[in-house]
Amino acid sequence: MLGRLEEAFTSQRRFLDDTSHELRTPLTVIRGQVELLELDETPEERAETTRLVLDELDRLSRMVDDLFLLARAEHPDFLRPDRVKVATFLVDLHRRLSTLTPLALVADVPDGLVITADPHRLAQAVTQLVANAVKHAGADPRVELGARVDDGELVVWVADDGPGVPVDEAPRVFDRSHRGVAADRGGAGLGLAIVRAIAEAHAGSARLAPTAQGARFELRLPLTATSSQVAPHVSTA
Repeated sequence: MLGRLEEAFTSQRRFLDDTSHELRTPLTVIRGQVELLELDETPEERAETTRLVLDELDRLSRMVDDLFLLARAEHPDFLRPDRVKVATFLVDLHRRLSTLTPLALVADVPDGLVITADPHRLAQAVTQLVANAVKHAGADPRVELGARVDDGELVVWVADDGPGVPVDEAPRVFDRSHRGVAADRGGAGLGLAIVRAIAEAHAGSARLAPTAQGARFELRLPLTATSSQVAPHVSTA
């Protein structure tokens, strides 16, 4: 009991530390912009300052949602597991995510492969990876969504042809407190932390895989439940 209490206390303290760290910057920006309102001399200037404040409030709202999601990831009811037919899940997800960017699907999994997972959370993690790839791959990104079975795990990956992750950031890229290029380019720096939290809630893992160009992120999930495995399903778009 003492061990569980200590773990709960540590988790709450970590959440408060992360919240304080993440919210300080947007709150400072909002305060500064509001203070500038009285110096704006024209309606156009006031409208521009108001727009900046509203944009920052939107970003603040998204950050709060992300922080609470990370806090919930440590609770037992975070996942709602179901039987997920992998090939169908990937095709449906590819169809939805293609609205974000031209997206190639390279799925090499058996047609009958089924895993136990929360389809909503799993889609949330992959969507985060695709959005991250679009953000960092430049004006005309080449993004791929793929999957394969490897050593008793389902590997779902997203790759892009952008500049990749700086070597000094790679070991910390999934940390909640890490504020690297994601933060520099307008993100809150929490997206990859959410991906890892979802993977670990499934007793899996998330990693940055070695690649010659761009970046390749992988979700590795245990094959806890499978049905009949027939001929591999390969689809490209």
